[in-house]
Amino acid sequence: MRRGKAIKTSQDVEYGITSLTRVKASARRVLHYRRDVTFHEDATHMTQGTAGRLLAMVHNLVLGLIKQAGYRNAAQARQYFDGHIDQAFALLVAGVPRS
Repeated sequence: MRRGKAIKTSQDVEYGITSLTRVKASARRVLHYRRDVTFHEDATHMTQGTAGRLLAMVHNLVLGLIKQAGYRNAAQARQYFDGHIDQAFALLVAGVPRS
């Protein structure tokens, strides 16, 4: 409690499989790798103000939408939606796109 107010928290658990050991790939490193390889996040050089943080939030949103659409591989989903802009937009505004 802070200043008499209760703070609600929640926690999600995500599981993943990698051939790397825990020493070579912590959960933080694996998740960052996914965002950097799929979205080339580190190559953007967005360091002005909060631009980098905003970009990371957009990428997190996209990864959530991709997961909601049933994709386990974000790179495959990105390739698919690159060629199906109408379905990508539908996913953004309404949830899972219809086939």
